[in-house]
Amino acid sequence: EDGMIDSTFGTDGTLIFGSGAYDEYSTDIEMLPGTEDFLVSGTSEDTLTYSGEVILARINNNGTLDMNFGTNGISSYSFPGSPYSEGLFSALDGNRVLIASYYYIDPLSVPMLVAADVQTGALDPTFGQGGFAVFDKIQQPFGQFMNVAVASDGYIVASGNYEDSISNSNHFIVKFDSNGNLDSLNFGTGGYYESGYWNSNMPIGLTFTDGENGIVICGYSDSINADLILFKYLNSIIINGNDLGAEKGMLSVYPNPIRDRVTVSFEELHSSRVSIRLIDQTGRLIKDFGQVMVEFED
Repeated sequence: EDGMIDSTFGTDGTLIFGSGAYDEYSTDIEMLPGTEDFLVSGTSEDTLTYSGEVILARINNNGTLDMNFGTNGISSYSFPGSPYSEGLFSALDGNRVLIASYYYIDPLSVPMLVAADVQTGALDPTFGQGGFAVFDKIQQPFGQFMNVAVASDGYIVASGNYEDSISNSNHFIVKFDSNGNLDSLNFGTGGYYESGYWNSNMPIGLTFTDGENGIVICGYSDSINADLILFKYLNSIIINGNDLGAEKGMLSVYPNPIRDRVTVSFEELHSSRVSIRLIDQTGRLIKDFGQVMVEFED
């Protein structure tokens, strides 16, 4: 009957697995397209020595470990030189899986993404630093990526949060290209954006909206009485500034992503009328602001 345990899966509907050496727990699951198999991400942790690794397992549709994946169905990853790494939510990206994570090197924990092959469990050597894309722009005692999503154009967005030295929390979003490099030219400030909304904690949910032109994250506010909280950010605004000499650095747009207003500044070498239009990455007109007269002064 529906809702009953499937006794054909694992042992009477249950699969319990692990290396047996440490405390191990799962945090997310991804079904592999075109198969009935799935990937499970999580963490293997030694609480006595405070050491740990990101783990990833591939499970067959009958509830058995895929012995062709990793070592006896399980792969583990730890950032070089770090005693502790933790795996959280994951997302599929073609033939690889991305795991939102962080690593710890005293006194900081640093957000990172782990990229591994879905067939073998091996790290993707073309991604970031040998399979690890590290985000170290925010130097705070405790930072972590909580979730990750992949757009149809291959770009990757990760959301995370950090706590400062007095336990104030803040969240941030980061955009990478498909090779694990920060999209520093087109997104936020150097490829990332801090919310500025303090005590906006744990951005657990992350998804695209508006044809991937928007990013929505959800979590909770870290206050006396915690509340649900959602933020929406613009993702792929294209401003065509070729006629304004943008290729020469004469056009600037900030902030990006935009919350409620944006400032566009540019230099013009002669008086002229300027048309300002906002379009998305498909060329669809979002808003036409009309023309303004720009006066050139010696």
